[in-house]
Amino acid sequence: ATVYILQTTSGKYYIGSTTNLESRLKHHQGGFTPSTKRLGATTLVLSQNYNTLAEARSVEKKLKNLKISGK
Repeated sequence: ATVYILQTTSGKYYIGSTTNLESRLKHHQGGFTPSTKRLGATTLVLSQNYNTLAEARSVEKKLKNLKISGK
């Protein structure tokens, strides 16, 4: 499982998690993911592997909370 951060052409960041990073990136870059489709093309900035999807989702949630709170 992987947590990843994308940067969009609009300069915003998107945080996600997946068990298949290559496929997920194709979805984002192909405009099939509503949350990034409206923000423009994406570039992978960072990815980090974890042992389980549950662990990756927990880290994703923590990162999103930091992003929202501005910490």
